[in-house]
Amino acid sequence: MRVQLVCVVLLALASCSLCSDSEEEMKALEADLLTNMYTSKLLQQDAFDLENSSQEKEIMKRKNPYILKRQLHVNKARRPYILKRSSYY
Repeated sequence: MRVQLVCVVLLALASCSLCSDSEEEMKALEADLLTNMYTSKLLQQDAFDLENSSQEKEIMKRKNPYILKRQLHVNKARRPYILKRSSYY
């Protein structure tokens, strides 16, 4: 009877150790999967940001001359014909 009990205990311990190994492997696989997903998400965001930044640069290239031109003319005095209003206005 004791021999059978010892064998059952040894089998239980062996199966627990096997289960823990497989669980550790699963946890390691999950961790690898999560890190891969995270890095791929970061790469996608970087690619998306690069596309947006290139579009923003193109927009800024077009807007800059207009803004600079407008800022240069702010200090000029207004011309009288702009201030006049017609009677039918």
